[in-house]
Amino acid sequence: MKKEDRFVKVIRSGSPMAVSVYDVVVGDIMLLEPGDIIPVDGVFVQGHGLSCDESSVTGESDLAKKVPADDVQQALLNEEGSELKRLDPFIISGARVLDGVGSFLVTSVGQNSSHGRTMMSLSEDPGPTPLQQKLNVLAGYIAKLGGGAGCLLFTVLFIEFLIRLPGNDGSPEEKAQDFLHILVMAITIIVVAVPEGLPLAVTLSLAFATKRMTRENNLVRHLQSCETMGNATVICSDKTGTLTENAMTVVTGALGREPLLFGDKNLQFGLDGSALHVQHSQTKSQGPDRASSAHVEMQQHEQISADQLSSKLSTEVQNLLKTALAVNTTAFESEENDDSSTGSNDIELPDLLQDMTWIGVVGIRDPVRQGVPAAVEACRRASVSVKMVTGDNIETARAVGRECGILKTSSGEEGLVMEGQDFRRLPDEEKAKAAKDICVLARSSPEDKRILVKTLQSLGEIVAVTGDGTNDAPALKAADVGFSMGLSGTEVAKEASDIILMDDNFTSIVKALGWGRAVNDSVKKFLQFQLTVNITAVIITFVTAVSDSNETAVLNAVQLLSTNRKRTST
Repeated sequence: MKKEDRFVKVIRSGSPMAVSVYDVVVGDIMLLEPGDIIPVDGVFVQGHGLSCDESSVTGESDLAKKVPADDVQQALLNEEGSELKRLDPFIISGARVLDGVGSFLVTSVGQNSSHGRTMMSLSEDPGPTPLQQKLNVLAGYIAKLGGGAGCLLFTVLFIEFLIRLPGNDGSPEEKAQDFLHILVMAITIIVVAVPEGLPLAVTLSLAFATKRMTRENNLVRHLQSCETMGNATVICSDKTGTLTENAMTVVTGALGREPLLFGDKNLQFGLDGSALHVQHSQTKSQGPDRASSAHVEMQQHEQISADQLSSKLSTEVQNLLKTALAVNTTAFESEENDDSSTGSNDIELPDLLQDMTWIGVVGIRDPVRQGVPAAVEACRRASVSVKMVTGDNIETARAVGRECGILKTSSGEEGLVMEGQDFRRLPDEEKAKAAKDICVLARSSPEDKRILVKTLQSLGEIVAVTGDGTNDAPALKAADVGFSMGLSGTEVAKEASDIILMDDNFTSIVKALGWGRAVNDSVKKFLQFQLTVNITAVIITFVTAVSDSNETAVLNAVQLLSTNRKRTST
């Protein structure tokens, strides 16, 4: 059975039937119901209430509500420009149906679909790692040095052999033995000069580091990624869940007339304040049955998001957003004004606030993980630049970047903060300059992340990237080292990554950086040891063999090979 094979419902010849996802063809009418994972691309034809979760594909957390193609076409004919932006008839492969039912016309399958193109991008050859490139260059130099030394030794000894040949009274067998002795010595010099134990040393170092990294929440999928991480110069990290805890927490606010710091032990008793003695039983919208405190009798409440606040509060709201806070306000309507409900969804803010009692405002935030600022500072000291790439708004991203220490540059000034669409539209030259200076990229899509990675690599940077969604797979694959999230990451993201963060924590990336550099240090120490002994042995053998009247070196071939074997095993 093929991998990931499953059956879907399609309509063929007017009859519904179940077929394998590998047998779906362009032109089929596929049926959708809640829980389905869409395997192909298409156009929504018929149905009602269809909502899809496309977060793993597009990175957008909002539900995508689908509209039949006929309704979209009718809106185009009627030139309903204001409505067209919200009309989406396209079905994307990899999305999950959350609500509603319907059918759609299949337009793309296999590698031509969105999911297929993503999977095809994962099959690209990543190429040699930085350490492999350096070792290949070093191996070339060593081979030339060893080969040159061996050829030179053979040439010198052979000339001496020819000069002494007329006066040699030995038998032909003895003369042949002398020539073979010269040839064996030259070949031995070449063998000794090359550190053949280097691949074994690298493999053992990587295996040891990989085992230790697993204990520190780094599951290494590709062995070479460990040493690549040691050469990393830039880390492009997500915000939510990696730099932050991904748990919205109430941290400040005001209930009644007094500002309030949440977490205060006096909060429970403060709920008895006069501003909270409200006995209203009716509001403009349905809410929870009761409030969080038993001291307040309320059955329904109205929540007003930050973008609905009046201009009088907008300045304060913006200040809160700059500290990475989301704002909610709560108000209650007096039961004497129960006739104010009109049943219309188009309610102006002044009408909404009329005859309402404002209860308070609270600020919630996604706290920065403990240890992240110290980890960012450790990366800076290690000459590794940390960039935050997020889909959040620019003010929240700026505040989180400032709190994490990402905005702080080596000169002490705040770094560049830019939105994804602005970065995407830059000319190539300006884009290269901006990519190096950017500290925070806000309102960015997965494609923006991939463009940033490619641009940095073109500047000679070694880039590590984090991602958790299916749409992050191209960026993870394009990066020199891709980190996927073990707790919140999709299977496609994990498949595209090199290392899986089992705790979704940025500090684990710093640990991977440390172990990668430890591998590089181990390889350097091994090379220092091997090359020092090898070069010394080659020089001693060459000099003594040339200077000796019998063309005999201090170390013969057997002794040289025995010493070389012991060094390799060590």
